[in-house]
Amino acid sequence: MQIKNKRLFFCYALPCAQTFVKRKLLKQEVLDKIIENFSKGKLPEDGFENTFKVAMTMLKLLALKLGKDEIDDNVIRQYYLLEHDKVVDQRYEEVRDFDPIACKIRVGEVLGISDNKAKVKTEFGLKEYRTDFVKNLKIGDQVIVHYDFIVEKFTEEIQKGLLIMKKIL
Repeated sequence: MQIKNKRLFFCYALPCAQTFVKRKLLKQEVLDKIIENFSKGKLPEDGFENTFKVAMTMLKLLALKLGKDEIDDNVIRQYYLLEHDKVVDQRYEEVRDFDPIACKIRVGEVLGISDNKAKVKTEFGLKEYRTDFVKNLKIGDQVIVHYDFIVEKFTEEIQKGLLIMKKIL
């Protein structure tokens, strides 16, 4: 099953790749280069999405459940924004080699911006997040964060889509 928008997928998935470095499945230098290239608009090589085995399995199952033949933006957001945290809790009970709080997806407000970081307030408090994946941030923007990254702006369109998706579940 294909991912329609690999850019969106990698915005959500790449923050987890630090766990692969910790597990010695990926070298830090390689990940740093992937993130650097991605922030400049270059997607990782074809097939790299399969590195994220759990996410890909869950996305495929969700797409099938929703009667879709591809993993589109709605499937990606439904998984990461509505179902990912449950998977994080289950995986943490099994492997316990990552930070389950940092891995959870949260919405927050941008309170300050400097260089390639932004101060964001979420339910977990105030923290600096990398802005590599999201350009043109402004103070007051609502954003989605995952690990140390801002994944995307949390728009009204995304919020409305989530409300519809919650009704489907």
